[in-house]
Amino acid sequence: MAEVKALVIHAQPHLDEVCAIWLLRRFGQDEYPGCDTAKIVCWTTGGETPDGRSADEWEAEGYLALGLARGRFDEHPEMNGGRGHNPEDCTSMLVAKDLGVSGDPALTDILSFVNENDLKGKSLPFDLASLIRDLNKEFPDAPERVIEWGSEALEVKYRAAEQVLAGNDQDSELGVDEVCAVWLLRKFGVRHDPDIAKYPIKLMGPGEDSGEWTSQGYMVVHVGGDERSCDIAAEAMKVKDDPSLSQILHYSRTHLKGRIGPLELPSIIASFCAVHPDEYERAFKWSSTAFDTKHVVQQMFHSAKEDYEKAIKEENYIGSRKVMIVTFESDNPAVSRYARSKKFGCNAAVVIQKNSKGQVQVYASKRHGVNLDDVAKMLRLHEQRVKKNICTTDWRELGAHGRVTGAEEWWFHKEAGMLLNGSLSAPDVPPTNLDLETIRDIVAVGINPQAMPDDCRKRGRCVHGRDCEFYSYGLYRCYKLRKEEHERSRR
Repeated sequence: MAEVKALVIHAQPHLDEVCAIWLLRRFGQDEYPGCDTAKIVCWTTGGETPDGRSADEWEAEGYLALGLARGRFDEHPEMNGGRGHNPEDCTSMLVAKDLGVSGDPALTDILSFVNENDLKGKSLPFDLASLIRDLNKEFPDAPERVIEWGSEALEVKYRAAEQVLAGNDQDSELGVDEVCAVWLLRKFGVRHDPDIAKYPIKLMGPGEDSGEWTSQGYMVVHVGGDERSCDIAAEAMKVKDDPSLSQILHYSRTHLKGRIGPLELPSIIASFCAVHPDEYERAFKWSSTAFDTKHVVQQMFHSAKEDYEKAIKEENYIGSRKVMIVTFESDNPAVSRYARSKKFGCNAAVVIQKNSKGQVQVYASKRHGVNLDDVAKMLRLHEQRVKKNICTTDWRELGAHGRVTGAEEWWFHKEAGMLLNGSLSAPDVPPTNLDLETIRDIVAVGINPQAMPDDCRKRGRCVHGRDCEFYSYGLYRCYKLRKEEHERSRR
């Protein structure tokens, strides 16, 4: 192809796009000349090109699209333009296969994790996918910063994996507990000592005399004691009871080496130490960004209380189970997490959020087992009816992952349980034509498999057929009744 002038992604890149860019810059310079220095361009139109031209036309001008626009590296099955991509491959996997490095054993853990995260939405609060998502919230208009930080972690993970494969595995005494302690001392210690960030770090075993090192200007952190270093530091800085630090402290004291995923924070710290064994400061610097952004996001979370208290909270049913649906208007993305929280919110099963642009997002809680398939069918058909432009009526298409013709306003992520009318990654998607009350009513009916005409439920069969409003949606509950009735008739 022509020399790559720009790598094109959606706004606020996820781990998948960060990894794809890292792969191209590390392995793709022969196949895609210029990719190592190409600028980052964000398209915010929800997966389409800005002017409607094809991704191939843009590519001919040096714009290589990643994860969007029906390009060669668009993993979305309904958007890949018939290129024959495996629907089980994320963008990073497509890039790795294209570059011929998908079989590199040093990439196995990285690609496996990224693929699982992107396609199924699986993530933990302190893995690289979540940390990148948090960094986007803190710096929403700085994708290059996010990409550089994420790529640094991927590079050390790759190089550490190469060392293991070569038989040069190195165990590190530095863990997330000690790194958190240093972060706390440097972040909050400036109130007592403005020069604290300049002090070199000295790791010492429990009971060792730190007096000599302290007198020489070192910051001493004890490793391996019964009491966690992060708790000692938090106590010394008088921040142990700060609610915005509770998640960080809990994680740091409980997630020790040996009980972690391949791209979780402790594993990344260990990789930094393996690749740069005499430069602990690299691990501290990178990890400080992780803790900083997690702290900021937790502050945002606790600030969501005011908007949450204004939200409409309604009881609903999923079969015989009583659940909560929370509906509100706010531009704070943390309110939805606050509402789903057991500790602070109401353990909401579904959250419906409308922003100031008029865009609406529907989030389902996995722990409640909420299925949004029928909600997606109903929303998409209603959207088309309101626009008086019905293009898609096939039941399978209405419930399909991604976007459908006629209801382009809505993106459905099946695995993650999200219906998105615009998002942080696609802020310029036109707002839905449906009002919030209509959406709330659709969600209430859609998530409850017992919501149907009374006579259908009492008789255990489809009574009204095509004359029923529910029939046009192709709801699974209706299909199930018809199937059971058909099976009875054959006995």
